[in-house]
Amino acid sequence: MKLNLLEYKDHKAYLVGFAVLVTFIFVLVLSFVNELTKEQVKKNQELFLIRAVLESMQIPYQNDQEALTIYRGRIGVKEVRGKRIFFTNPPEDKKYAILFSGNGLWSIIQGIIGVDSQFERLTGIAFVEQNETPGLGGRIEEPWFKGQFQGEKLVNGTVAFRTGQADPGDRDKDNGSVDAITGATSTSKSLETILKKALKDLEERVKEGGL
Repeated sequence: MKLNLLEYKDHKAYLVGFAVLVTFIFVLVLSFVNELTKEQVKKNQELFLIRAVLESMQIPYQNDQEALTIYRGRIGVKEVRGKRIFFTNPPEDKKYAILFSGNGLWSIIQGIIGVDSQFERLTGIAFVEQNETPGLGGRIEEPWFKGQFQGEKLVNGTVAFRTGQADPGDRDKDNGSVDAITGATSTSKSLETILKKALKDLEERVKEGGL
């Protein structure tokens, strides 16, 4: 069936109007859903951070609710020069932690690093965000890698990354170093640099904040 010019224009206007209406409704629905979930997303992000703080300080918990209870009762937070410093409250053995963030190979690497009261040894590390290559840089989240940081001695205020080890997973807690990820040189070097700065920032701010 052929449409005359007037009918064609009306038909075209209808299609354009319909497309605009559908787009408007779609955007409206997305905005509504985003508003509904925004608060929950924020709570989930905060809970993830809380779990990371406890993990970096080697404070065990059984579930999310217990993590919240422990955090609220045993962990203090103070902002010093734009950075949040986490610390244990008495009668806990004093420990400190800081959120670190920096560029990895592909994107941001973010996490928490903890130290003891004398800044002599690390207490642990936990990651909040990373998108490094799976099977390579992404292995920084594997237990064997993170376990190297627990109780590791700090040398000159930081920890070094060793490369080329035949048996990855440094077990010497007094040599001030951990084994890097084999085949992920860029990620390892980036993380080493990020942690060096974070530990320096943490020590400076603990002193400045009177913690």
